[in-house]
Amino acid sequence: MSISLYTGSTFGAHLKSEYTDESNLSERDRWLISEDRLFLAFPFLSGREQIDALISATREGGIFYRLMYKLMGVAKPIEETVFDNLLELACQSGDEHAQYVLLRFARETSTPISATSREKVVCLLKAQSERVREQVLGIISQLEDVNLFDKVVHSSWQASESDQTDEDKYGAAILTQAAAYGIIEHSHALDGMSFNYYGWAAQAWSSTEAHDAVREVALRVDAAICRVVNIDTDLTAPDIEMHVGFEDGPEEFISFPDEPADPAEQLMRLTESAEAVEERQKRKYDAYLAFRDELTSQKCDMILGKFDLDEFRTIVEANEDLADRWYEMLISVSEARLPAVHNLVLHLAYALSNSNPGKAAKLFHKVRDSNPLVRIIYSHTAVSLDAMSIWSDPDAEMLNKLRFQRLDRTANDLELSQEVLAAHLNDKQDLLRQYIEAKLKTEEPAAIARAIMVAGFSDHSEFNVDVLNRYQDTDGFVGDAYDAARYAYDRNAWVRHWFAKMCEADEADEFWCFSILFAKIVDRRYEFWQSEYTEENEPMQLFWPSVRSKLKNRFDRWDNLRKKKLFGGDAPEEVFLFSGITE
Repeated sequence: MSISLYTGSTFGAHLKSEYTDESNLSERDRWLISEDRLFLAFPFLSGREQIDALISATREGGIFYRLMYKLMGVAKPIEETVFDNLLELACQSGDEHAQYVLLRFARETSTPISATSREKVVCLLKAQSERVREQVLGIISQLEDVNLFDKVVHSSWQASESDQTDEDKYGAAILTQAAAYGIIEHSHALDGMSFNYYGWAAQAWSSTEAHDAVREVALRVDAAICRVVNIDTDLTAPDIEMHVGFEDGPEEFISFPDEPADPAEQLMRLTESAEAVEERQKRKYDAYLAFRDELTSQKCDMILGKFDLDEFRTIVEANEDLADRWYEMLISVSEARLPAVHNLVLHLAYALSNSNPGKAAKLFHKVRDSNPLVRIIYSHTAVSLDAMSIWSDPDAEMLNKLRFQRLDRTANDLELSQEVLAAHLNDKQDLLRQYIEAKLKTEEPAAIARAIMVAGFSDHSEFNVDVLNRYQDTDGFVGDAYDAARYAYDRNAWVRHWFAKMCEADEADEFWCFSILFAKIVDRRYEFWQSEYTEENEPMQLFWPSVRSKLKNRFDRWDNLRKKKLFGGDAPEEVFLFSGITE
């Protein structure tokens, strides 16, 4: 089979296979095939050809944004003069789509931008298109050009009042940097940005020793916390997960868990049409928008978890008196109001864990059996805010007790693996070793099985290998746990092996072979060890984004399997667990 690229006005949309009959396909299916072909060809195109392909591609919103997201990982910068000419044409023609593609492409590839183009970029700040303004602000925040900062500050741009967008995010970044350069007062910068980015600003200003500005942020956060603590207890929230990243500011997206409520509904969904699925998701999103608008009307957006843990710690450290007051308010909050402040309690506990681990432990215990209105998940790892916050340092005895209790209280292999992953993400391997050793000393089969599984879900080490080898020939319940733990442990070892081979591969076919083996068995542990490897070979640079885009499906398969298991066997109902756990 040969694949050919048709250039011209249909450059990006018509990558064609001569052996594919598309006459009986729907418009959506034809586009998906075209998208896959473009995705395959994109790494081999020059930067200019990539630009042409994207400008010529479909302009349908959701499909196009997904396409851009997938392709930017292998996009190549273009020359400064080429960008100048293309931007000039896009501005003269008023082609909003071309303007957006050019600006985003330049931002994500760090394409050099001349003084002439910088002036044109600033002029586009007045564009009617939100997505064009978003990319304009993104480029300006990336360039760190003081002259451009000044022009944004003295323009008519302002953050939206009720919605959080990338435009608001980049605008907040510019205002934060402009205040650091003295172009604008810190208080005026806060006035001009969404509350969602106060933590981001506080952390940036703290590094420049603008302590008064950080204290100003703390005072504004104090007012927000008082509103949240006193929010209407009848507030009803849809089932929401807020996915946040580890880097680059408050990147996030919303998802809506969609598991069938009962077996009958599960059977009905087997024959559900794509339109019905889309309609159900739309209802969930509409419910989220109504919930968000209600929070906005009560000025309680903070419930949506807009602060990074370290950002909140910066704010707490800037005003310890306010932190003491927040502690008293949150530790005494009623059970009815606890879901609304659940995530806030976790943030404060994390912020106090260094200076006052005793208070931190009480706060963590306060929400141990609570469910938040909005669950916060660390995107690629799927680790919850609850787990991430409590497994962070320091190694205080009272905090370690709570961490061990979390391991004890996991009801299935998925929950246990996520706790182990949270521990690894926070460099708590030694603490896991202590837990394993303590459980093995009890001689209780359930405790031994749990210890073995913790070793199996951990990363490679001589200690974990030794633990597993001790139970290699064990029968019965503990033997079943050994089989499951060894399987999980060996898969991680092989994933490391194949990933190392991918990083070493010099030829595309070699990389492809290794990537197939890697993608078949990888689980979320990849997220904490992948930085150990150098990924500079050409096949990795060209093709890794396509492999990376498929990992979520593999992760989800492991999660669905482990959710049904405990120590390798079928997970019992929770009512049959935990009765012997001491608090």
